[in-house]
Amino acid sequence: MTPERWAQIEELFHRVAECDPPRRTALLDEACANDLELRQHVEALLSLDEDARSKMQALVRWSISKEIIATTCSRTATGRRSSAMCRFGSCSTQ
Repeated sequence: MTPERWAQIEELFHRVAECDPPRRTALLDEACANDLELRQHVEALLSLDEDARSKMQALVRWSISKEIIATTCSRTATGRRSSAMCRFGSCSTQ
């Protein structure tokens, strides 16, 4: 792939990625009317971008959940677990 072609793909990817999903199709239709290969490259990048965002969001949710559980699963002075999450085995401090 030539540097010019990559620049074309990258530029279109960034334009399309900034659009709302309903607008993406129309923009791709317009920009790639006679260039199926360009559309395939951009759609592949969009798919990878969406996968990365989903994984990042899942990681953030997991991290936040773990922090909440860790802070709510403190033991009482008698050594009993003070959180319902701990009683159900979700606490790493059991």
